[in-house]
Amino acid sequence: MPSTHIVHLKDYLERIERYPNRKNMLTIGDSWFQYPLRTYFDLQSGIAANSRLGRRANILDDSAPGRDASQVKSKIGQWQRIAAELQARGKPFAAILLSLGGNDVIGKDFSRHLSVDDVLDASPWPWTAQVPEVARRWIDLTALAATFATIRANYMRIVAMRDASAPGATIVAHTYADVTPMDKPYTFGLPGLRAGPWIWKYVAPLGLTSAEQKTLVRWLLESFHALLQDIRANSADPERFIVLDTRLQLADTALWDNEIHPLGPGFEQLVDDAWMPRLDALV
Repeated sequence: MPSTHIVHLKDYLERIERYPNRKNMLTIGDSWFQYPLRTYFDLQSGIAANSRLGRRANILDDSAPGRDASQVKSKIGQWQRIAAELQARGKPFAAILLSLGGNDVIGKDFSRHLSVDDVLDASPWPWTAQVPEVARRWIDLTALAATFATIRANYMRIVAMRDASAPGATIVAHTYADVTPMDKPYTFGLPGLRAGPWIWKYVAPLGLTSAEQKTLVRWLLESFHALLQDIRANSADPERFIVLDTRLQLADTALWDNEIHPLGPGFEQLVDDAWMPRLDALV
């Protein structure tokens, strides 16, 4: 059975009574968990399919296209109340699956971190041992560090919510995949209605070669992976914070619907290769 969106919370609470032997899960994410206007599934709906977890888990989904990490602050109270209610019923969340930070790093917020000139930025960067020259030249490291601090603070809010109201739950986060900057926007099926591209249209006019663009986005995802590992290390129980490192998966651009979202086969590959081996162990 597919997941239940949080707007239908009453239906979800009825489902956990109807299927008491299933594990209960919460999914929180962005467009990788809630990809609109496509016939194929995204990560979240692929995970929730009957052939995967649908017959073994009751999944409550609160995902929305365009969500960035800063929106966690306004949602965390509701998630905590639901988690506490399930805990009180003796049916706690066993897992909390996260897809957060992509919009902040390689999506709609990417352009906010670009430098206004090509002067090398000598600012410290704690998330990677080396910062490539293309990043020091074209990324405002201070602005990006502020965004990373926001992402970290909001992930830690979710960790604290888990610790308080679903202490047995395992958090599973991911690092997205091998994005290639390209002039390929998301299309809505109507003439002229599109979104993106989110990276290419800002870096191509700067004169960055394709190789430099790829170096830049791989460094951004390397840094994001290091950030997730830091959050994991600073949680009360690192063994219950899993980071799925899928950074170098889907290198073939034929697997992408647009610059930052895979096609169905791409999502399916990630579900089968990365997510399900870990989730099978949790259920």
